[in-house]
Amino acid sequence: MASGDRNPPWSERVWPAGWTVEYVDETGSTNTDLLETAFTRPDRSVRATGHQTAGRGRLDRRWDAPPGTNLLVSILFHTVPPSPNELTRRVGLAAVVACREVVGVHAALKWPNDILVGEAKLAGILAQRHQDGPVVVGMGLNVGWAPEGAARL
Repeated sequence: MASGDRNPPWSERVWPAGWTVEYVDETGSTNTDLLETAFTRPDRSVRATGHQTAGRGRLDRRWDAPPGTNLLVSILFHTVPPSPNELTRRVGLAAVVACREVVGVHAALKWPNDILVGEAKLAGILAQRHQDGPVVVGMGLNVGWAPEGAARL
């Protein structure tokens, strides 16, 4: 969906109690957005976008996709378990289950931060911790576009 088009249908739905979900056409990075505003947002705030201009992957690798092609989303957690890595696993496992139940794609979680279909990468997950405690877990899921050698739904 190009900038200026209407929001995706899922952005207008009513979300379960305790979840705050917002969609923006374009941003630098959904992770950065949530980290910078962590203390003005409630726990389980979700920010999704149609395009990231400064998306990052693990080890500060650049992550990019054409506008409107993939699911680009981050979740802010104020309630952080003793092992913060648990949040990355939870988000990854939820995405694997959604791929199987919603689209019938048999994806698998490859620890620590990849979702694969066979040997091809379908999604990447990046967790970042704010210096004062909250954790943001972001995910880029290849829905309509994937780089060469990767998988898409």
